[in-house]
Amino acid sequence: MANHNQSGAGTIRPPKRLLFLVPFMLLLIGGITYYVVQDAQHKIVEFQSVNVAEIVARQAAAGRSVYASQIAGKLAKDGTGPHMNSQDNKGYVPIPAQFLKLVGREASAASDNLYRYKPISKWNLEPTQGLVTDFQKWAWAQLEAQDQADPKGPIAWQPVWRFETVNEVKTLLYLRADPAAAENCVACHNGLEQSPEIIERRRASNVPTQKLWKLHQLMGAIQVEIPLDKVGAIVESQTRQTLLWIMTVLGIGLFIATWFVFSDFSRTQKIMRLSWLVSHDAATGFYNNRAVGPLLERMIADAKGNARQHALFYVHLLGLQGVAGSKENDQLLKLISNGLRSWVPPNVIVARLHAMHFALILPNCATQDAQKVADALLRSIKSVRLNGDGKPLQVGANIGVVLVRPQTDNADNVLKAAENACLTAAAKGPNQIHMG
Repeated sequence: MANHNQSGAGTIRPPKRLLFLVPFMLLLIGGITYYVVQDAQHKIVEFQSVNVAEIVARQAAAGRSVYASQIAGKLAKDGTGPHMNSQDNKGYVPIPAQFLKLVGREASAASDNLYRYKPISKWNLEPTQGLVTDFQKWAWAQLEAQDQADPKGPIAWQPVWRFETVNEVKTLLYLRADPAAAENCVACHNGLEQSPEIIERRRASNVPTQKLWKLHQLMGAIQVEIPLDKVGAIVESQTRQTLLWIMTVLGIGLFIATWFVFSDFSRTQKIMRLSWLVSHDAATGFYNNRAVGPLLERMIADAKGNARQHALFYVHLLGLQGVAGSKENDQLLKLISNGLRSWVPPNVIVARLHAMHFALILPNCATQDAQKVADALLRSIKSVRLNGDGKPLQVGANIGVVLVRPQTDNADNVLKAAENACLTAAAKGPNQIHMG
């Protein structure tokens, strides 16, 4: 049986680590929330940037197509038309790819560099529109893999993109095919590929010469660049605002939850204190006379059920005159209470019945062991010295011992028997022990 000699009510307090756990959890949840929200918003930004690049590329291709058919085509019918060196030829205009490059420059400037686009091609007709960067070479190869040797209609081109750091800024690099969309485009480019100037450029670039296209084949591509730094700054600001709201709501929630926890601990503390006072003596911390009966009943049931023997000690302290509660009695009570906790075995149940009367229950105790414990207890009590009114006072006790056996009937009778055994010991004189 567990040791019942501890003084004070069994208290329950909120763990101190709870005070550190709440802010730690707030910071942890806040950090995770910040990461999740920021990651989600960055993914949304990346997704939307790809959509914007698609729109820009389609609009650019549409503009180039209109220019080729409505302007360059009209001038061609009038006897001039597009020319690679239009600036040196009166009445001629730039070829569609050059026109697209010029529009791309103006559009980039007008958008405050929120996006940039330009035409590029392995089959460039001027050096500035060739494949230069790793992305361009990689993405062009992805588009070439989608090309067809003899297309029967428009090819379902899939754009190619990836995110890279350009000038220390995370940037979407996007490439969309700009195929041969009209017969006049095919004828024009096929004718240019036969010119000595272009043949020489292809040889210098290790590109096959005299390329001949068919309608819908890959002739060029539109590259779109979208830096994410400005959008990223907006996302960062929105993330902080979102996190602030989340942390505010979470903080209020944790505060309320913590308040309820501490309130529950406080209520539980009061209930446990009241429960403890019902069954314990406030002065010593031992069980009181209300608790002795149920404790003895359990011992009796254990003796009957398991064929065991227990011992009940009835102790009456001697050595002081006067009413209980005097200064000397308070000192004696404190000394004896502290002493009992160290004198008796740890499995002994101690109860204060009233004034200077105590009951001790020793589980699983043989008759000879009960006598030894009683002798040792009496010696320990007699060793106590108390100064009263300037003179030392010696403390003593009379002890009555009865055994709780399987045939023991009830708690009242066994407690009464122990009290009578103590009275029998007292009749012999002070500091006597009687085994009942």
